[in-house]
Amino acid sequence: MARLLAFYVALSESLQRFRNLIRFLGVIALIVFLTAIFVTKGAESKYYTLGSMIVVVWMIALNSLVSGFSYPMQVITKNDRLISRIKARISNGFRWCLVAFMTTVFAVTIIFTFRALGILILS
Repeated sequence: MARLLAFYVALSESLQRFRNLIRFLGVIALIVFLTAIFVTKGAESKYYTLGSMIVVVWMIALNSLVSGFSYPMQVITKNDRLISRIKARISNGFRWCLVAFMTTVFAVTIIFTFRALGILILS
């Protein structure tokens, strides 16, 4: 699990410079999604709806990754005060919960992407 946390922190650091691009693509995909729902009629709207929904979900997941793992875990030493050690342990505990949650989100998003691609390819 420590390797997974290190991987998420490294991935967050490498995606940090693309943060504005991730947000921009998310907003564009959301606009395409809403346009496909409210403006487009007919059979072609499902392609735009499903494709843009996949992109929106990926952009939200990546933005959450960049925001959630933007700083490394706090290191606890014996010289720290009791309150500092408690705060660091609570912060690190939330970080481990975030690792488990983000792993679940990415697994579900990958499954959702493959299912949606199957629907788009077969129709």
